[in-house]
Amino acid sequence: MRLLVECGNSSIKLALNNKLSIGAVQSVDCVNKSSIQSNFSRTIKKILKNKQVEIVYISYVNKYAKDIVLKIIKKELVGVETKILNKRTFKNFKLRYNKPNTLGMDRFLNCVGAQSISIKKSFIVVDIGTATTIDVIDSKLTFIGGVIIPGPITSYQSLISSTSMIGNHSIRITKKILGNSTKESLSSGFTYGHYLMISSFVNLIKKKYKKPFKVIVTGGLSEIFRSFFPKNYLIDSKLTLKGMAYIVENTK
Repeated sequence: MRLLVECGNSSIKLALNNKLSIGAVQSVDCVNKSSIQSNFSRTIKKILKNKQVEIVYISYVNKYAKDIVLKIIKKELVGVETKILNKRTFKNFKLRYNKPNTLGMDRFLNCVGAQSISIKKSFIVVDIGTATTIDVIDSKLTFIGGVIIPGPITSYQSLISSTSMIGNHSIRITKKILGNSTKESLSSGFTYGHYLMISSFVNLIKKKYKKPFKVIVTGGLSEIFRSFFPKNYLIDSKLTLKGMAYIVENTK
């Protein structure tokens, strides 16, 4: 049994893993830095209860969270080997990126995770989180390119902090296009602004590259947009962890 830990910008996700199977995912908020240590310590004790872990694999885009995770794992899993995954671990992936070391590990793992679900298909991979990324890989596991956009909550927070009269509202996902109050108008912008931006990019990519792309959506906010996307879009919140599992399983 392996323990996979993904240290993202907004949360730490961890799950037990056997071969390509991913267990129940636990999430620890890491926006509030003061509570990361206690929350992660409590969560790892819960997930490891009556379980025997042979090795821990960690991926990260958040160095602060990664350092805390390593400290706690060393304390809770004495003698258990810990490995940090990086892009050099998996050599089957071909990168068209000017500086490959600057491609976020989460984006890399999402693309590998997509291929683990369906080999020899071309994918548009959308990750909706702190940032929203849209990445394209072909059936030969070549990274074609990608897009980085401020995520929906990041965009909303930026708007609120940059204006003096709008105020902070409890916005929500809505099917209503035109709002009749500031709250409703913000909710529409939050929902449709992001959904339409993603849809436009997907359509532009399909038009330019003329490949039978399969679209897969992941990330902490992917589920709240589920009802807006076409039925043939695959929503998979475990995609990054699946990428980790695939790399570990294929680089022994």
